[in-house]
Amino acid sequence: MKLALGLCACAALVVINLFSKNVDSSMANSPPPVHESVISSTPCDVDADGIAEVVEIAIVNGRLWYRDWFSCESGAIWEGSFEVRVVASDGVLSSASLNELMGRDSLYFWWPCFKLKMGDYNGDGLVDFNLFSTYGQCNGENYRLFTIDRAGKVSCLGTEEFYAGTPHTDSTSYIVGEGGLLGVCCYSQDEGAYVTTWYNRAEKSQLLGVCFYSPMLRTYVTDWYAGAERGWTRVFAKELGILDNPWCPCRAPGLE
Repeated sequence: MKLALGLCACAALVVINLFSKNVDSSMANSPPPVHESVISSTPCDVDADGIAEVVEIAIVNGRLWYRDWFSCESGAIWEGSFEVRVVASDGVLSSASLNELMGRDSLYFWWPCFKLKMGDYNGDGLVDFNLFSTYGQCNGENYRLFTIDRAGKVSCLGTEEFYAGTPHTDSTSYIVGEGGLLGVCCYSQDEGAYVTTWYNRAEKSQLLGVCFYSPMLRTYVTDWYAGAERGWTRVFAKELGILDNPWCPCRAPGLE
């Protein structure tokens, strides 16, 4: 753990120095390579024995640089080859190539170091987490889901990408598991509000919760709909057999 934090701190200093206004701009065009640096370290009890293991994301070969594209895709990123590891007190339980799991020769993640957001997305009792996959747009990013079995092996939880409303975020709190359902929150231009789409992975059905602020109730509320992506039909939480007090995580910036 100390080593991971130390490596992450060193990476932070590299970026701070690299992008300081006092540093020659030519360095930004030829950033130094990065090898074996842990960029994410998250404690988690994967085998439910009461003792936390650590889930790590490490860049094993690549670079840390500032991508200036004059758009929302601009920013400091780690780019290259990555591994996901599950580490116990007595050694590494598993190690896998994230590039192979995600089917891409090169990946990138937003700087700085981050913690994984974890949950149970499909109600099987195992630890799941989400991870940035591809750029979405200015209001959010696309994410892939992963699961960890009791032996510490990491695998993909499906092949879908989910768009969530957290820009420049490597692992988002806007993807959650609740009662066997997967909830994904983002801002909808059509609704003019944050919406949460719930997925029942077993039945492949979808529920839509439109989350907005009610001046009358002075709180955030959720309107529920069921159906396909088009032609939603309004329903109520009790009819859905889920929470009487619907989950509504979506807030405008500063109101979380």
